[in-house]
Amino acid sequence: TGYLIMSFYSVIAGSTIDYLFLAAGGAFKGLTRESAEALNAGLNDNPLRLGAWHTLFMLASCLIVGRNVRRGIEAAVRLLMPLLFLLLLAVIAYALIEGDAAAGLNFMFDFRFEQLTAASALEAISHAFFSIGVAMGLMMMYGAFAPREVSLPQTCVGITIADTGVAVLAGIAIFPLVFANGLEPGSGPSLVFLTLPIAFGGMPGGSFFGSIFFLLLGFAALTSAIALMEAAVTLVQERLQLGRWAATLSVGVTLWGLGWLTVLSFGEGAEWNVVAGKNPFELIDYLTATIMMPLGGALMALFAGWQMKRSLLLGELGWQPGKLFTLWLALLRWVAPAAILIIMYNALFGG
Repeated sequence: TGYLIMSFYSVIAGSTIDYLFLAAGGAFKGLTRESAEALNAGLNDNPLRLGAWHTLFMLASCLIVGRNVRRGIEAAVRLLMPLLFLLLLAVIAYALIEGDAAAGLNFMFDFRFEQLTAASALEAISHAFFSIGVAMGLMMMYGAFAPREVSLPQTCVGITIADTGVAVLAGIAIFPLVFANGLEPGSGPSLVFLTLPIAFGGMPGGSFFGSIFFLLLGFAALTSAIALMEAAVTLVQERLQLGRWAATLSVGVTLWGLGWLTVLSFGEGAEWNVVAGKNPFELIDYLTATIMMPLGGALMALFAGWQMKRSLLLGELGWQPGKLFTLWLALLRWVAPAAILIIMYNALFGG
């Protein structure tokens, strides 16, 4: 799952490099909805340009994974991610003042019961899994390198709270600008490349802050890409008995090739019908988000709940036998997999 996700993740993450240079060159100044859409189309309609940034991002990912330089990345994350958070707060302030705050906040927080369907529940599960790296190898990879003194339950709770909080803040930064500029709120990841350039284009010093923001956003994407690749590289190393660089090269080259299916799915390739009216990018996104991640999450819960020894689970969690562990194990064995599979069935087959 993580392998397929990385194939299109690299293309989207590579776009942040392009926008870094656009911001530095003053391309964001005075942007309107039409000019922001034209700026984004200029990238998506040019497969060589989009593919070049995809290639550069894959090269950076391979070099870091191949050299196994996690310590330097960890140190940089501790420094740079708080800066990204501060810039996000600045965008929020701008969005609430200059954007349509009422419409944006209403869109986010007005609960509409008629939209609570199996399909929306499955989409929420997929988004949650993708966001915190469940069912794609990320959390297992990070867990494998975690020091023994780290409390896994506390870390997971902290990650979930922080991830949800940042996601809500990102929505507050984006959706007031979406409605103020007449953009479609269901446009997906492209909203980042439409609304944020408009915001930075209207700020004093917007070129500087926009450059820094997309630099940090690209770095954040790189840290996730490293984790996505690490799981695949380790598997290839163990199964094929390859060295670190050989395994990284084999994974990187195949991912780079698969990524070109996504590159060619934008612009004129958006109408490329492969299966059920979906182009290659939409098909891979559908398979990973709608089927593979939820199914993988259910199977992981079943494996941990039924196959792993209780003593091992207690040791990893740092818990003692008791009511809390019994409740957690029951949720893991019965409730979580059953809920995911029932929602999947109803969403996919309408049963």
